[in-house]
Amino acid sequence: MMPLRLLIIEDSESDAALAVNQLENAGYAVMSRQVEDQDQLKSALENQNWDIIIADFQLPEFNAPAALACLQESGLDIPFIVVSGAIGEETAVSLMKSGACDYLMKGKLTRLGPVVERELSEAKVRRDRKRAEKALQESERNLLNSQRIAHIGHWVMQPQTGEAAWSDEMCRIFGIDPENFDGNVNEIWRKAVHPDDFERVLAASDVRNEKTRLKHIEYRIIRPDGTLGYILAIAGDSIKDSTGKITQLSGVVQDITDRKQAEIALLQKMEESQQRARELEMITSVSSSMRQAETRTELVKIVLQELMMLINAQQATLAFLNGNTLTFNQALGSSKAWRAQKYQFITIFLERSSIPGSQCLCNARVRNFITRCRIGSLNFSTPQTP
Repeated sequence: MMPLRLLIIEDSESDAALAVNQLENAGYAVMSRQVEDQDQLKSALENQNWDIIIADFQLPEFNAPAALACLQESGLDIPFIVVSGAIGEETAVSLMKSGACDYLMKGKLTRLGPVVERELSEAKVRRDRKRAEKALQESERNLLNSQRIAHIGHWVMQPQTGEAAWSDEMCRIFGIDPENFDGNVNEIWRKAVHPDDFERVLAASDVRNEKTRLKHIEYRIIRPDGTLGYILAIAGDSIKDSTGKITQLSGVVQDITDRKQAEIALLQKMEESQQRARELEMITSVSSSMRQAETRTELVKIVLQELMMLINAQQATLAFLNGNTLTFNQALGSSKAWRAQKYQFITIFLERSSIPGSQCLCNARVRNFITRCRIGSLNFSTPQTP
C-alpha cells in the first residue's frame, strides 16, 4: 500500500473516518490528523509534511475558503480537496478559481481515491518542475560566477538574420555594461578587434571557408576606454537543419590579457637578461684581450676591434683633441670602407659636437656641410688605415 499523509479539516469524526476508510479501500496506508480551526491548521502545517488536505466546506468556527487562504499563505504546495454536503455550483467554481483542486459531495466519495491519485501525480509533476527550475537557476548562477572568475564569456548567433546574443561576461570582456547596453553587439565586435588583427580574425571566423576557419584563435581588442586586451576565441559546433544549412553558431571567448601581459613582461626580462649576459661576455672578452696587449698601440687596436664587433661597425678610429685640432689615429677597417664612410662618420661626429673652432682643415665637401649646418669648425688630420 502507498503511504499517504492526510490532513483533514473536519469537525465530524465520523465524516473524517469515512474519508480515511475510502482512501484505504483505494490502496493507501493513511496516516491522518484532524483539525477544526485556523490555529490547529497552522500548527499542523508548520510541524509536519502532508501529502494532501481534505476540507469540509463549513465548520462551526472555520470554513474551506479560510483554510485555503491559510495554506496559500504558508507557501506550501499541497493538493486541497473540498468535501461537503451541499454547496452551490457558483461557490464550487469560486473555490476552484481560488486554488482548490477539486470538489466532492460527502455522499459520493467513490471518486475520492482517483481524485487523490490524480492530485498526487500532478503535485509530483509540479515539484519536479520546481526542482528542475531551481537546478537550472542554480546552474545559471554557477555558470555566471564561473565565467566571471575565469573571464570566459559566450555568444550565440543566428547566421540567417545576423542577430547575436552575448553573455554578461562577454560584454564585460569587451568593455561594455551588460545592464545598460542595448546596441548591436556585432558592431561592437568589429570596432573592438585590433586593426592589425582584423583580416586574420575575419578569415578564421568564416564558416563558409573550411581552409581558413580556425577553432582557436588569439587576437587583440581595443575596448571603448582605449585599453588593449588579449582574448582567446574558441568556436563551438554549428547547428544545421535537415538540408545542411547552418542555423546557429556559438562560441566562447576568454580574456587572457593578464596572461599575455605576464608573458610579454617575462620575455622583456629574458631579453634584458640575455643582453646583460652578452655585455658581460663582451666585457670579459675585452678584459681578457687587453691583458694580452704588450704595448699601448696593441691595447688601442684590441679595444677598437672589440668595439667594432660590439656595434657591428665597418671601421673605427681613435681621435685626440688638442686645442681646436682633432687628430685621428689608429684607424681600423678597410681603406675602401673608410673612404666610403669617412664623411658620414665625420658628419655624425660634428653634428653631435659643440666644440667651437675657427679653422677647418678638410676638403671642400665637408667644409660646405659644416658651413650649412653652422656647427663650427675643427682642425683634424686624416686617420691612417692599416
